[in-house]
Amino acid sequence: MAAAHAGFFPTVGLNAGATRAQINSTGTVKLGTTDTLGLGASWEPDLWGAVRRSVEAGTAGAQASADDLAAARLSIQTTLAQDYLQIRVIDLQRELYVYAATTAPYARALELTQHQYAAGTVLRSDVALAESQLRTAEAQAVDLDAQRSQLEHAVAVLTGQAPASFSLPPLAASAQTTARRESTLRCAMSNLLQNAIEHSPPGAQITVTLREEPAATWIMMSNPGAAIDEQHLQHLFDRFYRVDAARNDGGEHHGHGLGLAIVNGGGEHAWGQVSASSEGG
Repeated sequence: MAAAHAGFFPTVGLNAGATRAQINSTGTVKLGTTDTLGLGASWEPDLWGAVRRSVEAGTAGAQASADDLAAARLSIQTTLAQDYLQIRVIDLQRELYVYAATTAPYARALELTQHQYAAGTVLRSDVALAESQLRTAEAQAVDLDAQRSQLEHAVAVLTGQAPASFSLPPLAASAQTTARRESTLRCAMSNLLQNAIEHSPPGAQITVTLREEPAATWIMMSNPGAAIDEQHLQHLFDRFYRVDAARNDGGEHHGHGLGLAIVNGGGEHAWGQVSASSEGG
């Protein structure tokens, strides 16, 4: 830009020099010094606008270079933001969908199916299907881990860091599991209430009490019904466990002994512990 603008102004030149020599004239040697000094100037009026066009072209070129730099910086920032958001999406997918809502339930479903197969109530193909679903979910978890590693390396490069020494911690578990815990608690309460309804006399009152303490919150559900022996209470939340004499009405069977087992599974993994007591009906 400065060189282009210089075309508007005159050009001034200055030069100086000195020469020292010996002169032999008529047998006499003389030593002499000759000094020179020159000054020149030139200026060409910009009658046809060539200089102005050159300046304008230089200005446009500089602006284009600045715009290219800004566009490249914006592109890098956009890619960085996209990669970061994708990492957070994968964190949520790993926690909420793959590990919590897919892998763990499929593992429990496989275990239940294996027990049912051992009891002779399902086919071997059902066990194979449950195992295939679990392995597919586990493969999805591995794939998400690989995607996260690739995106993490990309973020490291975009921020000028070495991928080997860069690590982006996952989201806090408490923020990711709140919705899952609420859903599991809702499911557990639904099963517990359904169990109380099935084993209460018609028209009976079922009481739900909520008590908050500094260290814990208690949810208590009580219903009238037949007494349960102490020897059965400790097994009420086991899978497929049934107390025929105390829990059946007229010899009829209700469910498969999984309702309270689901309540216990949800409590152990999501929101707390469960227990039962009987006070004689």
